[in-house]
Amino acid sequence: MTTAFRAVLAFTLLAGFYVLVGLILAAAVFFDVLLVVDFHVNLIKFAAVLTLAALALVRALIMVSRRRSGEQPGVPVTREDEPVLWQTVEELAQRVRTAPPDEIRLVAEVNAAVSEDTRFLGMKATRRRMFVGLPLLQTLTVDELRAVLGHELGHYSGAHTRLGAPVYRGRVSLIATVQGLRNHPFVQRLFTWYAKLYLRVSQAVSRRQELEADQFAVAIGGRQSMAGALHKIHTTAIGWDLYVNAYLSMTGAGGTRPASVFGGFHAFMSDAERQAELARLSDQPEEVSPYDSHPSLADRLAAIERLPEPQQVPDPRSALTLLRDPNVAVQAVEQSMWSSEALLTLRAVSWEELVAHGMYATRNADALRDLALAGQQVMGASRPYLDAAFEAIARGRQAELEYKLRELGWNPSDTLLAGVLGQALEAVMIQLGEAKWTLSWSGPARLLFDDGEEVALAEYAARVAADPSAVGGLRQWLGDHGMRHDYVPVEQPPPPGALPAPGPPSGPAAALTAGPPPGPVAGPPPGPTAGPTAGPTAGPTPGPTAGPPSGAGPGAGPAPGIPGPHAPGPLAPPFPGQSAPPAQEDQSPHFSGPVPPPASDPAVPHPPEPATPDAWGPAAPEPAAHKPGPAVTDTSGDSWLFSEEEPVPHTLGDPNPDAPR
Repeated sequence: MTTAFRAVLAFTLLAGFYVLVGLILAAAVFFDVLLVVDFHVNLIKFAAVLTLAALALVRALIMVSRRRSGEQPGVPVTREDEPVLWQTVEELAQRVRTAPPDEIRLVAEVNAAVSEDTRFLGMKATRRRMFVGLPLLQTLTVDELRAVLGHELGHYSGAHTRLGAPVYRGRVSLIATVQGLRNHPFVQRLFTWYAKLYLRVSQAVSRRQELEADQFAVAIGGRQSMAGALHKIHTTAIGWDLYVNAYLSMTGAGGTRPASVFGGFHAFMSDAERQAELARLSDQPEEVSPYDSHPSLADRLAAIERLPEPQQVPDPRSALTLLRDPNVAVQAVEQSMWSSEALLTLRAVSWEELVAHGMYATRNADALRDLALAGQQVMGASRPYLDAAFEAIARGRQAELEYKLRELGWNPSDTLLAGVLGQALEAVMIQLGEAKWTLSWSGPARLLFDDGEEVALAEYAARVAADPSAVGGLRQWLGDHGMRHDYVPVEQPPPPGALPAPGPPSGPAAALTAGPPPGPVAGPPPGPTAGPTAGPTAGPTPGPTAGPPSGAGPGAGPAPGIPGPHAPGPLAPPFPGQSAPPAQEDQSPHFSGPVPPPASDPAVPHPPEPATPDAWGPAAPEPAAHKPGPAVTDTSGDSWLFSEEEPVPHTLGDPNPDAPR
């Protein structure tokens, strides 16, 4: 298919879209005028609906036209910065008989891409850019990277990039139009049908272009190199998604960010258990759609096998050897990933410290704070003492505590109080310097005592939540670890090596807020594209939350274990020789007088009295749903992303456009 024919096809499709918009607007004007000239009651509703739909169309198109181009992602490298990389690209450009790019940028993306600014509907090229993902350089050999670069330059040689801008703008306009017509179902269905037609035609052309570019890749690097590169990119992209969602998403907790993003990714990908997991995930069948811009991996590999094998001298060195100083390049790309605000306000720390802060913030901080606040509200205490929540349990007012927790944003669950209590007790151990979340690249972070024993409090918390007589033993155990009865939670865990005073805090540490720990956050940019073989997308593994363990990464909680010497032990009665607390005797120094009966407010349901299980019986499950809300917030701004007005780059992987299905 020639460039001229593709230009005609793109122009026809875009023109048809605007003709359809014009017909809707003309129909709206016609019926409005007809209603004024010759009033008919039956026309009022029809004219009103059509006019509102026309206004929605105009609004959607105006919003799209106002979007401004953002900064290009990554770090530009000149010929003086990276002479070997530039020499390689220019040599490959000569081999595929095309001009080299005007600009090369290193990006935080498991992909490579090219784009081309054009004028006159793609007939005149103005500036070419090539994007090379630093994770690719970490993963591929020189042979494999040469094949990938040959693929991208093949897009230039075949003039595939010329229509990137108009085709992409047409897609953006169509999708914005469909979304803007959500209140006008009939007109929306009309434009949805046209969007599907447009995408089917344009993406079918794109898939053919990818196979053409693969031919250039094989001619340069050989079948084995290109097939190996596609396999590695597919697996590495899955790993990057897991890494971003399970580890890098903890950025911002405690005002910290990782000192080495790519160093952490290298450690993640080098872990033997992760490698086995990624191999298993990469073998899963791909989902194929007529709206995909790239053929499936299986189709591309099959097409590559049918191509002739060229004569070449193999070069199995790491692709990082094409960089003058890989460490300098890594640092520059990592700097480009963060917003200026993040660089100023987030402290660069080791992954061990980031996981310790991140896990505390996402799993423990809200539970500790909110349990103390709920106890204060139920018992009417002057301050949010954690012991107030214990006293409420001791007096049988668990239902009121759960009611207050739901008011504070926690989702209802049969094990809500037990789950929050367990996570709060973990937080107390962290605050007292007795335990710490420990990094693992193989799986979930583990909360360990300083002697290496795992903190497993889920069963014990469930017993305490169900049995008021167990509160005395809980208080004694916490007192043995150094927590005073007037302990008030603080927001953040202590710095490594510091033991906080177990007494009442003062100053900023004593402040309690209703939100998650403050601190701006930056995450890695999506880079030029996103998709099955592209960079970070919303992968299958969720990031750390305050919810139950997921087993995916450090965001998952500890696995239940058999209690060791640090465990609270058997549920001791509050007083020696007694099997239960005195019926009317106070157990807390903050509350005096007889113990009142549970509240009879009908809005606070009281659960039936649970049967007392044997000591250390079956583990109580975590709450099914925990308090929602991200532990970190993206403050990077648009500088991390391609503006939707940018020419869409041709990529090695599938951008997976958000098309109507």
